[in-house]
Amino acid sequence: MMMQDLHYDETSSSFICPNVVAAKIMKKSMSETSIDEGCGDSILINLNKRVFAIADSPDWNEAASKSFLKAFNEWLQDNKYNQHASMCNETLDNYETKLVENINYLISNVDYFSPTTFSCLIIIPNKENKLKGLILHCGDSCIFKIDLRRKLISLMSRTNFSMIGRTKKISQVDYVDIDEDTRFMLCSDGIHALNRKNKKLEQMILDCFEMHAIDSIPDILINGHKGYSQYNDDVSIVVLNPNMLLEKEYYNYTLIYNGI
Repeated sequence: MMMQDLHYDETSSSFICPNVVAAKIMKKSMSETSIDEGCGDSILINLNKRVFAIADSPDWNEAASKSFLKAFNEWLQDNKYNQHASMCNETLDNYETKLVENINYLISNVDYFSPTTFSCLIIIPNKENKLKGLILHCGDSCIFKIDLRRKLISLMSRTNFSMIGRTKKISQVDYVDIDEDTRFMLCSDGIHALNRKNKKLEQMILDCFEMHAIDSIPDILINGHKGYSQYNDDVSIVVLNPNMLLEKEYYNYTLIYNGI
């Protein structure tokens, strides 16, 4: 793995691709967590495919989230449909149709006792190198879109109880526009533990994006919480500047998870 691409930063306990993406997982009721210790949250970062995902499974089956993201990532690596190619609307529709069909096939093979959320963002360039985001979502994990110019934050994922393992198809498939001021944050529902007194979660996230570099945001959000050693749920965060994905090709990917 090339250090200038994606690496583990010991100081912040975060995975970082400089100026592009940063991610961190905090196990509940722990001040820090090793990537070797188990928890229900899992993160997928596939830089080659420009795919970013969060999954969150229950305490009694912590491995479910990791298992689904691994299966999804294996399909991404093997499939012949490449969202990096220049796409007109027709080929983009074909890509989406095939992608959703295959994800639904993966979902249909998850048993009732392996439930997990799944919130996925795929960054898709068109022939003019303009970007769109494709959102695929089940459950109550979150995808936020941050607009730095307009100072706005929007929850793009629609919270529901259609956990993978309890449903047979993806519950949300949407496109989101991207411009040079767009940033994204994917997180598990444990993020709500970060609320400060008299300050809404959305405002706290927006302030952090305005004041800090991508590389440091997950660590600042998690460790800036005064009671962070006493989280009642696992917290996972992925932050992303999608525009930086056009700077070069990325060939390595990693599945970041806390599990066996």
